[in-house]
Parts: sequence; C-alpha cells; structure tokens
Amino acid sequence: MRRCPSWLTAALATAMVVAAGLACTEPAPPDEPPPAPTPQPAPSVSTRTTVVLPALSGPDDPLAAELRRGLDAAGRDRDTEVQVVQADDEVFVADLVGLFAARDRDLICTVGAGSRAVVTEVAERHPGRRFCALAAPAPTDPPETVSVVEVRTEELGHLVGAALAGQQPVGVVLEAGRPGADRFRQGLFAGLGETPVVHVAVSEDHTVGDAVAEVLAAGVVTVVLDAGSGAPAAAVAAAAQAEVVGPGWLAERGGPAELLLGWQVRWDAVLGPVLDDLLVGEPGTSRSLGLEDEVFEVTVTARARSEVRERLAEVEAELLSGERDPRG
Repeated sequence: MRRCPSWLTAALATAMVVAAGLACTEPAPPDEPPPAPTPQPAPSVSTRTTVVLPALSGPDDPLAAELRRGLDAAGRDRDTEVQVVQADDEVFVADLVGLFAARDRDLICTVGAGSRAVVTEVAERHPGRRFCALAAPAPTDPPETVSVVEVRTEELGHLVGAALAGQQPVGVVLEAGRPGADRFRQGLFAGLGETPVVHVAVSEDHTVGDAVAEVLAAGVVTVVLDAGSGAPAAAVAAAAQAEVVGPGWLAERGGPAELLLGWQVRWDAVLGPVLDDLLVGEPGTSRSLGLEDEVFEVTVTARARSEVRERLAEVEAELLSGERDPRG
C-alpha cells in the first residue's frame, strides 16, 4: 500500500481542523448602535437680584418683614438669589439703587409709588443693568431695561370695604406713604359706600395709638387698621372694644389672636414675573396685577357674620367680571 508523505498528512490534518472550526463557529452578531446618552437636565440659571425697600416706619415695621418673606420666596422658587435691603430714610433709596447697579447685580428693584422715577433715572446711568419698580404706576412705554409692576390695591380695598358696608359705623386708621396705601384707601371708601366712616390718619404728630383711640371714642364697631411699627399694639387695644380688620401680619406679630377679616399682598407673585423675564432674556415690560392674578389673599374668620362672607364672594365676582368699578 502506498503511503502519503508525512508533510502531506500534516497539511490535510490541519485543513480538517480549520474546516471543522469554521463549521462550528457561529456568525458574529451585527454591530449594535451605541446606547443613546442619558439626557441631562439643563443647568439651573442663577441670577443676583437686590430689592431696595423704602424706609417705611423703620426697620421694625412689620411690612418690611412681610416684604422680605414674599420676595425671598420668589427667588427660592427660581434658584435666584434675592437680597433685600431697607433704606434708613427715603432720600437714600436712589443712592442704594445706584450703588447696587454699580456692583455685580443682575436686577435691582425698589418698591412703592415713587420707585418708577427712581429706577428710570438710575437706568440711564447704567444701561447694562436691569431694573424694576414694584407697586408703582404703570408707564405707557418703559425703557427696555426697566420692568414696572402695577399692583391694583384699590381692588383689594374695595373688596374689604364692600364686605363691611352697612349701617354700623366703621373706623379707618391708615398710614399714608406705604406701598399701595393710597390706592387701597380709595378702593376702601368706594366699597364702604354710604356706610358711616370715622377716618383718622396716622402721621408723625398723630401716632397709630392716638388714631385708634380717637375712632374708638367715636363709637365704631369695626376698625380697619393698616399702619407701621405701632400697629400690632394698637390693634390689641382696638380689639377690646371693636372688631379688627387689617393685614394678616397683625395677628402674627403681636396683634389680636384673630382678625374679623385679614388680607395679604403676595409679594412673591409681584416679583416673580420680573424674575421669569430676566431668566429667559426678555426685555423690560409693564404689568398690571390684581384680583384676577391672585396677588391678594383675603381671610375671613369663623366668627364673621354670614352676610360678610356672602358679600365678599359676591363683590369679588363683580370686580372680576368688570361689573363693579373698584374706584367707585
């Protein structure tokens, strides 16, 4: 029998092994596309805002604390730093606005009827900054770097006055010059209508305590009270003889434990739209906010007469529909 050369035998063996390996090997799977990257949230945008408060009746004015609380809340909701400072005197408000405009603040605001003139004047000297005026009269054409937010507190005043309207005399003790106070008073008197009113203004020569004593001596059964530092103590004195109506902070800061009717301006809702514009790069604008924008909160206590509750709901509906003029 003829034998194959050894080199041929080895070659055949190698070929058989390779063939067997090829026959048993599964085809490689097709290449899969790489996994899509996990979407990452957009980085939060942080801006720096300073709000300069008016002097009010001093650093212990309860309204200053209420403003701080609302303005801080607007910043927290938007990952925005909001610094709140208060002027020692009204003449220093413009100086403080100019001071912060010269620093690294993105937005500088102030509050009250005179705030629009202040920020408009400072804005001319600092064109690279944004400014806002809160609770100020709305202009027809504000500069692009200035936002103005008008707060229609006459609607709130009218709502309160109409809820209290009737035959019984109402005492009114209000301190002028506070943000929104003049418009609130106009709406309040329009809402009270023909109701007998004893109105005593608070001034440097006539303290809130003096004014409350005067309206109580006139025999009023309800006192509407909104003033500065002495208001909580004066409200306690008034509550001994009459029902007290006023801002909600009266009950929180040493005033009566419960008000017949309390109100609050939501300052977070006033500043919030301006911060939103800043975050998305919108230019300055003019806004007018009121009842329909939910910038006011009114609370009625459990002991309030049913007619007060019903009247409150009725008047609010008429104001929202435009059937009732808040200024009378």
